Amino acid sequence: MDLHDCICDRIQKVDRSVRYVGLANKMGTRIEDHYRKGLDPLLKENELDLCIRICLTNESEM
Repeated sequence: MDLHDCICDRIQKVDRSVRYVGLANKMGTRIEDHYRKGLDPLLKENELDLCIRICLTNESEM
């Protein structure tokens, strides 16, 4: 288990309501992601990538 995998696991253990944990680099590329076991994703891959880019854009404007 690498560092990114451990981070995702710990976040999901802290809050049982978290369905998805994703880590992205500063360019918006997902480097690790985890869905809670037994749950189906609410977003398609392309929708998730768009959300990441929007979040990074909003963060850079602050």
